[in-house]
Amino acid sequence: MDEKLGEDTFESTEECYQHLVKCIHQGAKEALGEKILRSKSKPFYYWNEEIGQLVKEKREKYLNYMSSKGPKARIELRRMQGKIRKMITEEKNKSWEKHVLQ
Repeated sequence: MDEKLGEDTFESTEECYQHLVKCIHQGAKEALGEKILRSKSKPFYYWNEEIGQLVKEKREKYLNYMSSKGPKARIELRRMQGKIRKMITEEKNKSWEKHVLQ
């Protein structure tokens, strides 16, 4: 740590502070290492790109409905929700059948 701090001269206390913080962080990183953060949630086993695309389209329909509040926009939103629900059910069933056959 003494090697990292060195005998540098600083023009301001802010520069000295920043250098000290940098040295402490480097020392801690060398001594302790870095922790790799991972997502706590697993991806859904039935999720695929097609479902993801439909969810994006549904979000657009939802925003359209929220801005207009018209019956046509609501019908489009409800149809999209049903389509997504149906596709998710199909994918879950395919996944279950694949699991059972193994």
